[in-house]
Amino acid sequence: MDKDYKEYAKELICPYPAHTLQNFMERCLEGCNPEVTKQAAILNTLFNLAGTEIEAEEISCGLILTNNTEADNIGSLSPALIHSSYKQEETSTIGSGDADTIRDVVDYMKEKLLGWTPGHYEQPVIVCDAKSLEVKCLKILMTVTRNTHTPHEAYIALTENQKAIAIWVKPAASIRIYGKGRLLGQIMRLRDAGGWAARNINDMCECVKDHSVKGTILADDPEFIAEYFIYPAIALSEERKGGSIFVVPKDTWRRKKKEMVSGATYEFNEEIPIKDNIKETELKVYLEQDGCVVLSAEDGCLLAVGNYFVGHGGRKSIANDVCQKWHGTQAIVISQDGPIRFYSSEIKKSHGRGKEKTHKYLRLDFFRHSSPR
Repeated sequence: MDKDYKEYAKELICPYPAHTLQNFMERCLEGCNPEVTKQAAILNTLFNLAGTEIEAEEISCGLILTNNTEADNIGSLSPALIHSSYKQEETSTIGSGDADTIRDVVDYMKEKLLGWTPGHYEQPVIVCDAKSLEVKCLKILMTVTRNTHTPHEAYIALTENQKAIAIWVKPAASIRIYGKGRLLGQIMRLRDAGGWAARNINDMCECVKDHSVKGTILADDPEFIAEYFIYPAIALSEERKGGSIFVVPKDTWRRKKKEMVSGATYEFNEEIPIKDNIKETELKVYLEQDGCVVLSAEDGCLLAVGNYFVGHGGRKSIANDVCQKWHGTQAIVISQDGPIRFYSSEIKKSHGRGKEKTHKYLRLDFFRHSSPR
């Protein structure tokens, strides 16, 4: 990181200038289709759409950028995902980012979808040629299939061939960027007077990995970090909900549990390996319950849900106390206002302010990698 962590964070309290958004998207899209990457400025247009409404409903729509030869056949890439299609009759383009362009995009969606009531698992997707930004058609994403259950999984499936990228404009002023069959980045308006969060998933995973206790799953498995640590945290953050995941060494959990735990908890009769057994969406359901989720530090087994640790204050204070007291324990805390914080006994430098000035954590909200210990 070429600037101090706090100084860089201060920059992002202000609304992003266009070049910052473009640079952020280019960084997220490293290694993707070059033609798609050239259109990083499209994020400026979509940035202005995030959080807006059509007839009192916050916009939830997707933009797929792909090669011209693939645009008309995007449904054939994953036919089970496409419910129906609305062909574009007149050529139009998007991408300049001015008010008229944004209004055109919204009006285009409204006109094409007039009389269509989306189901719980449906949403409109605009398909564009990546080179010209010419709108080819508007399709309806159908996400209830045998193998796909959420828009998140649908966008992963639609970008697996690496010829396309997808941008999902979500409610709560959030935008996700997908490519190479995975979530690459997210920007979102925070609700704590902190401006906007710009989250590069690779940077978030590297930061957690670099500041985790050696020999634990968070220090050794970036895929686990993304799937079961970062993705659920982002999803909860977008829904204005709070929660926390603790990663605790098994020996510490067995020996110190009575000393560590203060409230009712649902402890599983046997260790459940979370990989390949529990989906990100299921983990999010556990996170939405009162208390926290507890995973084993060695192999990521699910140890308990609805757990309350001993400590004073709210989620952040308790996470700081537990991680500093019990070596090898790490935690990710999601605030209802949007910020995501990572706590670890390996973080030696305090970053808190006010009552939290002694707290040792890293904000996973604004990045260039890496942050000082």
